[in-house]
Amino acid sequence: KGNPTLENWDALKASNPNIQPDRYAIDLAMLPLLQAGRTDELLSLIRTYVAENGHKVDEASNAFEVFFITLSSDRAGTTWTDFAWSLFDSFIEPGIIKATDRHFNVLIRAYAKQRNEAMFFLEQNRLYGEEFFNSDEEQRDLYSEQRLEGIIALAEYRMRKLFSQMLQRCIVPSDYTLTAQLDCHLSSSEITTIWAQGLFEFAIPVQSVTMSGVVTAYGYAHDLSSACSFFCNYAPLIHNPDVADWNVVLSVLAKECTTEHAKVPMNLNSSLANTAAHWYAQPNKELIRSGVPLNMPYISNDLDEVRSNLEGKTPVEAIHYLFDYLVANHNMTDERRGSKITQIKANSQSFCILATVMHHTNSTVGEISAFSKSAKDLNLPFDGRFVNALVRSYGSNIDGAFDAWKNELRPALLAFGSNIKPAQKSRHLQMGYYGLASVCGRAARADLALRLAYAMEAEGLKARETFLRSYHAGKKEYEEKKKAAGPLGKILMTSARATAGSYENLLSIECSQYDVSDKRRAKDKRIRIILKKNQ
Repeated sequence: KGNPTLENWDALKASNPNIQPDRYAIDLAMLPLLQAGRTDELLSLIRTYVAENGHKVDEASNAFEVFFITLSSDRAGTTWTDFAWSLFDSFIEPGIIKATDRHFNVLIRAYAKQRNEAMFFLEQNRLYGEEFFNSDEEQRDLYSEQRLEGIIALAEYRMRKLFSQMLQRCIVPSDYTLTAQLDCHLSSSEITTIWAQGLFEFAIPVQSVTMSGVVTAYGYAHDLSSACSFFCNYAPLIHNPDVADWNVVLSVLAKECTTEHAKVPMNLNSSLANTAAHWYAQPNKELIRSGVPLNMPYISNDLDEVRSNLEGKTPVEAIHYLFDYLVANHNMTDERRGSKITQIKANSQSFCILATVMHHTNSTVGEISAFSKSAKDLNLPFDGRFVNALVRSYGSNIDGAFDAWKNELRPALLAFGSNIKPAQKSRHLQMGYYGLASVCGRAARADLALRLAYAMEAEGLKARETFLRSYHAGKKEYEEKKKAAGPLGKILMTSARATAGSYENLLSIECSQYDVSDKRRAKDKRIRIILKKNQ
């Protein structure tokens, strides 16, 4: 009721109860019927359509493709993705409707999106707590860890099942299908099987998206040896490689530098990825389907020097080596290195990635200053993102961070902002302040964070919840570090909490935007201030 499409639908049925709508009418009425809770009616319409048009193989197949697109669109919601799965189970899987690659790809894309959204909310939940969400207790349950983990597990299960059925039906997957599967937190052996099938059995070309998917998947599996081996073997086969392909490897190594695997040496030669690559490269025609050209270059030798130098390095050593390699390319001629992949130069994103590693490896002020100088020498832009990363690289060294901010980073940001629009200038400057807020959190200095909030206001900037979250994210790292330090660390943490408590309350007030629709503020006490003009 109240939906024009549904009202017209009901009026049409009332005028002619025996009318049988075509696939276009069903598609238009699909979401309104589901939103009204009339699922059985919709299923009856679809069954009737299949019974009358199932013999029109291609037309019926195209109709279900459109149905799946509608059910997985942005306006549909996750509930209707489940309904799409029930249609797949009832009509596609039994073979009633002819399956095509589009059916599988649309659903895989829908579940990949559903999984990624749940991953985002789960990360925010763990980083900031459930207070991050503007909701009451009942709504907050939607973002509980248990529910989000369930959504992720179900989406990954269905993505795997869809991919498996594609292969069983000999439907050739696309590069998107391949990389979507690699998002499912697989083991190293599963990752190796998927990319080997894609590259060698289905002749999917090596592209940047394929490279990114495989390397990132190996990173999640903590198999850095395979990640680097795959990159060295196949990155030169990308048609137009650029620094983004290298930055994917840098990002994977950077994440590993924050784990217990940071000091584990890599063994590229014995990795699963390298073993599989050489196995498929053997001149055995039975291993390769007829659609793959037998003269395909299965392994490139362009990065042999890089591979050799990565062998035996830890993730921390490896990321510094690759970064230095990219920086050195700025000073070399094209003749110095052979192919395009070896001529790539570091960009601002490369520097941002290494800055995160410098924070976790407790780099000294001198090392950070030299790092900043190298970026300046290469004329890289000191934008908000890069300055934020540079500030955070100081860790809990609040004096070093503030000195760098006053003497170098803030002036560099202002100089960068002089060439862009005023609104963009404010955004970049805010990002620098967010980095400082994180450093204050790591040092448990809520008093300085509060002074920063006042300084932002003086500059005409708003110290809002992003600033507060940055502080609390840093504070969380501080507390985890002190817990790991044992009994003495807990004593220091308790003392810091007692000192910071009142300042954190003031900081929360300064950064909170009060809104009647924000249900997190529903239980806050309120006072009314009445200002009277002088008579």
